[in-house]
Amino acid sequence: MKKILAAALALVMLFAVMVPAAADIVYDKGAVAGNPAEVQIKTSDKKVDDDGNEYDARSYTVSIPADQVIPWNGATETDPFVVDYDVQTQLAYGESITVDVAGEKGYMAYEPEAGVELKLPYYLTGEGLSYTTAAPTVDVDGLALEIKVTDDDWNAAVIGEYADNLVFTVTFNPAA
Repeated sequence: MKKILAAALALVMLFAVMVPAAADIVYDKGAVAGNPAEVQIKTSDKKVDDDGNEYDARSYTVSIPADQVIPWNGATETDPFVVDYDVQTQLAYGESITVDVAGEKGYMAYEPEAGVELKLPYYLTGEGLSYTTAAPTVDVDGLALEIKVTDDDWNAAVIGEYADNLVFTVTFNPAA
């Protein structure tokens, strides 16, 4: 009796771990050849991480350069100093990003001693000054941002290491 009970219990446990297969479309032996079936496939706007968590698939990257050193008299109106940056996006239909660049102070400053600040004015031009992506997916390398100093400002400047920070502001533009 114990052997029969053990065998029956083993059989019940075996059926308990089996996973039944399910399908929406079932063909049987009597199916007519040439009668097509349709299955819809579609994408999601979510990605899944290694832990199975969903997150928004939209992405964008703006790659800006590290510190830049401008040679003395190396950023003139006729021969500007060029800083390039890159933009890659994968967004939804009708979406875009805008990258705006501005100087933090609007001039480069040199402080030869405490309490003394000398200024070297500059201005920015170029396609990289204010750039808006033209499509939801772009891969643009080398957006040129030009730094220019007038000849009069270079000639009036005391030799020294002047500096300012360029501020890159990225704005996400949702679909209208």
